[in-house]
Amino acid sequence: MEKRTYTVTVMGNEITIVSRDGEEHVKKVANYVDEKMKEAREKSRVASTHSLAILTALNIADEYLKYQEKAGRHLQKIFESIEEVG
Repeated sequence: MEKRTYTVTVMGNEITIVSRDGEEHVKKVANYVDEKMKEAREKSRVASTHSLAILTALNIADEYLKYQEKAGRHLQKIFESIEEVG
């Protein structure tokens, strides 16, 4: 798929993104980040948008790494089950 340019809005800021992914995916990602930033703003006392963006990135990275660890443990259990059967 060729790269296309999309404009999305996050926290009231229009951002232009160049991506090979389709418009629906790009908008879904932008909406996810927007929601996570709003969540972080409600739960913290961070004043600047810059600090809020960093806090949001840390929260999303934490979420991702926990998911990755959980998926790894799940796969390990599957492999162990296969070894027991085989």
